[in-house]
Amino acid sequence: MRSLLLQLASLVLCVVLAGCAARVDVAATSGSAQQVTLTSTVAVVSCSDNAQGTIVTQTCRFADVGGAATTTVANFSGLSPEDDVQSIPVIVLELPQGATDVVASYDNGRGSAGRMLVTSALSVLPLDSVSSLVAEPGMQLVVLELPGGIGADVYTMTVSYQAPSMQLKTLAATKLTASGSTYYAPILPCARGFEALPLVPITGTVPALDVRNIASAFIACSGDTYTYTSLPPPRSVKVTVYEYYNRSLDHYFITWVPAELDALDGGTIRGWQRTGASFSAYLTPEAGTSAVCRYYMPPPYGDSHFFGRGAKECADTGARNPAFVLEDPAFMYIALPNAGACAPGTQPIYRVFSNRADANHRYMTDPALRDAMVASGWMAEGDGPDLIVMCAPS
Repeated sequence: MRSLLLQLASLVLCVVLAGCAARVDVAATSGSAQQVTLTSTVAVVSCSDNAQGTIVTQTCRFADVGGAATTTVANFSGLSPEDDVQSIPVIVLELPQGATDVVASYDNGRGSAGRMLVTSALSVLPLDSVSSLVAEPGMQLVVLELPGGIGADVYTMTVSYQAPSMQLKTLAATKLTASGSTYYAPILPCARGFEALPLVPITGTVPALDVRNIASAFIACSGDTYTYTSLPPPRSVKVTVYEYYNRSLDHYFITWVPAELDALDGGTIRGWQRTGASFSAYLTPEAGTSAVCRYYMPPPYGDSHFFGRGAKECADTGARNPAFVLEDPAFMYIALPNAGACAPGTQPIYRVFSNRADANHRYMTDPALRDAMVASGWMAEGDGPDLIVMCAPS
């Protein structure tokens, strides 16, 4: 097992230590998006680790250029001697779903400079073998990585992107690759979700980034444990997708998102009631599944949502309907029918279209209900003689 050595440089230090002279520049673009550029000076530091059997305790002391410091202690449990473990420094940003053109760079002013690796449009990242980091509704996860071999030093880091709004959250994590499975363990702050983290205060009018008011929410790991195993790979994340009906609109809607379920059930979003129908889906890409995208159809097009199955239908929907808003390219993962049939261990999902000006779709697992909707004027959509659109895990 390789030593867990972390060289972490992160804009998140600007939040925690509030002493890295961070600034932000916001400029208008030709469309509705804004160009956001974040610049800060941070120190790349090394961490020490202590192995006790299958548990490695990692201690990291982060300091900014002004001398302010914080220490994180995290336990990595369940690592076997056969594991080939690499620890790679990453920054995880939560940006609006519409954010594009994310570019990140580093420069120590003495010849060590270049681009960081950027992976965007993510909806979920596994933290360890039992839990995952999930993007909040309307948001995406973006991972920034320093190239391998970057040494401990002081670097100026710049991140730029275009986005329809200036919403931004951030955390620092250790990236672990063990036996072909990749994990992201948050260590600063030690948060297993973005829900409790405050927004970074980007105003668009004041270049200096003042993070003192939110620094207290960024708590470092203090003996927290992440569990890893060589087998099995990261656990599948399965959710239940619930159906709602709005009688005044004669519209149907489905969601698994906890915040949306609370708002619908609690009446914050009025007029919706559960129908009692539901089906299962995955939040993680599983073998044989495809991403299901979620589009919002603005009021002139129905004030509704459309869930596209697979990359082609999602891309075609956006191309044919440029006014539709892509809220999530991977709202969930579900298998698609093969030659109009679902594989064993899955159940058919049917889709009908209202064929009205206020367009709406309904998704269901009961073929008799589908037939009744068709008899009332809705149009059935799907593949094969039984018109199946997706195949949910049983």
